[in-house]
Amino acid sequence: LGRKDSLLLRAVDLLCPACKGQRGLLIAPAGTGTTAFFRETARSVALHYPQTNLILVFLDQRPEELTETRELFPQAIVTAASFEDSAVNAARAAHLALEAAKRTAERGGDAVLLLDSVTALARAVNHSIVPTGRTTAGGIDLAALSAVKKYFASARKLKGAGSLTILASAGCCRVRMDSEIVEELSGAANMTLSFSQAIARKGMIPAIDFALSFTKRSETILTGAESECAAALRRAAEDGNGTERVFAALEQTENNEQFIARKELWPCAQSEE
Repeated sequence: LGRKDSLLLRAVDLLCPACKGQRGLLIAPAGTGTTAFFRETARSVALHYPQTNLILVFLDQRPEELTETRELFPQAIVTAASFEDSAVNAARAAHLALEAAKRTAERGGDAVLLLDSVTALARAVNHSIVPTGRTTAGGIDLAALSAVKKYFASARKLKGAGSLTILASAGCCRVRMDSEIVEELSGAANMTLSFSQAIARKGMIPAIDFALSFTKRSETILTGAESECAAALRRAAEDGNGTERVFAALEQTENNEQFIARKELWPCAQSEE
């Protein structure tokens, strides 16, 4: 995802890297910048991988935001449902987007689907299916929860074909239903980005808490030098001003390659001195 002009995506590339076939879950309270993160990610994918089929799915959003997104990414497929649309239309829009992404991967291409948000999708599915009579403590039908998990789990790298990458945001609040959705999908995710309201209050949007963000088995994605650098940045991210320390370290170079090559700039080297 990394771009020279984005410290945020450079940090993501090292601390919680994404690759083709990733299932990324963005756990984010309201107002922490998931839409801004998706736009940064979409720009990066469009710039570095122009042949990739980029699909943006925005559910339960404000109409003006949907119009703006369509204008910003004319090369992408933008499937959207505003808060004015019915639950049936929202669920259908998300389903059609996923099927289009699957066909791309089956034909040997690469598709990246950005979903904002999976909790809105769960509510839409919950209201559009025939009730089974079995619900969770938070009030979501088990069939709806299973359907959303299956949707998210569709991301993978296919042998002999292409790939489907899904990055989905999940609202994190005190509503029991949202907590159940996050808990259900966390096991399927192999990349987790945690957003923080405390960081957002400092004016840093998107407000990613790198101390709580990670990619499972990241050592299979990163080189040895990259893993060592990521470990140093993660130690820096664990203090009270971790995000600022990470950005301050990265901004001393133009790109991650230069930063990795200059070990004296790593936060751990500075602290040892």
